[in-house]
Amino acid sequence: RATSTNLPSGEGCASASRLTCVCRLSVNCIMPPVRREGEESESPRAGEWNAAFGLRLWYAEQPSKITCFSKILQEITISRIMISSDHLDGDFTVMITYSEQLIDLVIGDVMGHGIMSALVGAGLRSLIMKIAAQKNFQYNKLALLQDIVAGVHEEIIAELIELETYATASFIRINLDAGELTTVDCGHNPIIHFNARTKNRVFIKGYNLPIGWTEQADYRSVSFPIEKNDLIVLFSDGLTESRSPDNTLFGIERLSELILTYHELEPSEIVEKIHETVCAFTGQNTFEDDLTCIVIRIGKSNG
Repeated sequence: RATSTNLPSGEGCASASRLTCVCRLSVNCIMPPVRREGEESESPRAGEWNAAFGLRLWYAEQPSKITCFSKILQEITISRIMISSDHLDGDFTVMITYSEQLIDLVIGDVMGHGIMSALVGAGLRSLIMKIAAQKNFQYNKLALLQDIVAGVHEEIIAELIELETYATASFIRINLDAGELTTVDCGHNPIIHFNARTKNRVFIKGYNLPIGWTEQADYRSVSFPIEKNDLIVLFSDGLTESRSPDNTLFGIERLSELILTYHELEPSEIVEKIHETVCAFTGQNTFEDDLTCIVIRIGKSNG
């Protein structure tokens, strides 16, 4: 039962209402039952094969301090670092692997700090997996990325409006058979695409508002070609908005230069270089906001 204990006067009812809403969101964002051959039903768990939909699921829990993750598929290598701030925040990531050639990946950040942001982020992680499974089953084929995002929006918008919060997110789909990356950007930071052949770096930004920003939303995707050895970099604003002792922003240009400098390294080494550089830049090992960075290499490196 939610109470107003230890809350400032006048905030008890509103806070209790928000807590109830967060709890309802967390309970509702459960993976749907999945029917398997010869079984009544079973819910897929993170890290286990979901035979009914032909996909595998991973998701990141709220980081305790620094968590690193690497996944090597046949032609895709993914490394991620998450560094938690001194308080709970709302960074989250999701990866859904359909095959060695086809994956969906999400990076997101819930507005604000504290336990509510962390719980909403946890709810969104589960909801994204739930909606992906539902949409793929509904269409009996791989759902469009924008349809998955729209399904997430429809399911969660009422709760986010009630909580007066929102989440930025980048949904991406890497399809090696088609040689393209598709993204639905929901008000998140740009994606950095490093072309290994030309050494060009491009910032990819979509058109959509954050999830929870408005009740009506029409999500649109952007696609661009990818080639062997290209790098795709996703990040939260905890990275680019880190500040030096003289209050200078780390910024996306500085991050882009790091990608150019270290592009021949493996993704796990690149994220470590980014970590080392931002710590040296800020002069500290802890941050005001959660810091998340994901580096993806298409194909195998030359080194």
